[in-house]
Amino acid sequence: MRHLNTRLWCGLVAGLCLLSASPAQAAAPALPLDRAALDTAMQPAGPRAQLPFSGIVLVAQQGKLLWNYSSKTIPLTAQRQFIIGSQSKQITAALVLQAVDQQRLLLQDPLVKFLPEQRERFGDAITIQHLLEHSSGLGQGGTAPTGTPGSTFAYSNAGYDLLGQVLERLYGEPFAAQAARLFRSCEMTHSFAPSAQQLTSQAPLLVAGLTERAGKLVAAPLDVAFSNNPSGRLVSSAGDLIRWQQCLHQQPLLKPASYQQMTSPQMLRPHRWGALGYGFGLQISKTAGLTEYSHSGYVDGYISTTLYYPQFAIGLVLLEPLSLDAADINRAFYFHDQIRQALRAQLLTAGAVQQ
Repeated sequence: MRHLNTRLWCGLVAGLCLLSASPAQAAAPALPLDRAALDTAMQPAGPRAQLPFSGIVLVAQQGKLLWNYSSKTIPLTAQRQFIIGSQSKQITAALVLQAVDQQRLLLQDPLVKFLPEQRERFGDAITIQHLLEHSSGLGQGGTAPTGTPGSTFAYSNAGYDLLGQVLERLYGEPFAAQAARLFRSCEMTHSFAPSAQQLTSQAPLLVAGLTERAGKLVAAPLDVAFSNNPSGRLVSSAGDLIRWQQCLHQQPLLKPASYQQMTSPQMLRPHRWGALGYGFGLQISKTAGLTEYSHSGYVDGYISTTLYYPQFAIGLVLLEPLSLDAADINRAFYFHDQIRQALRAQLLTAGAVQQ
């Protein structure tokens, strides 16, 4: 286990500890975490008894580090870079909603308004909102819709990659350039969308990922199709994703109506945590008065979990450079689920005390 002290944390995530609190931020109650309980949640046990945690976890409140944990074997800091998998979707969703705020598109606009060449393939019924909430019917195949768009949740990477194409057509510039502008506005200095000019494999602080193949761990492929960036191939760091949570949830990145739609359940998603609401690029859970915005990510070599609790302005980011066989999802996400349970238990207790 390796912990970062607060001074080192501030240096690694430039300016994060110097943010002034907005009125909404100032209202968040201070929370004295039981750090020992969180440490215990990250100990090798169960299906990961022989395969200890290999990544980094950060918990912060309003930009202030509360707790962190990292691998014993790999020296990790808040700056080290990872492929963030489906955490990319909330960033793509925010770019789409910024376009809505600028009155460049409507959520009800049909996909083919922007990609008319796809009419024969997808028809006229799929809207921008259907793609954001995974109700387009495309599913993982991404070929032709099944069922009536808007009726059923069917997780679709292809749908988010289509949103990336819409953004490119709308602004007349590559998705990577649009993502870079967003990252600059949020002061995310270690994040980028891969391109021919900036390959994933050339990221200076990238942690090499391993993926499980037939029971063996092998090096994960890094430089894949850039068209997959919007759904799952963005590169970031734990410190930058804490910064992202602040930028999205605590600062006026989006207009209030767009933020409300992004963080409101639009569809119901079956999940190992139980049924979750799904907004735009975010999962939503409301249990015993505790609101949680979350997402996980899984690509070859990298898995991730982000959690954000608005009542406390507390965010958790977990990045792991190891993708175990997805056929046993509880094994692959063992530490992610354990730390979520441990943190939620403390927040639920704190919420009950405040009431």
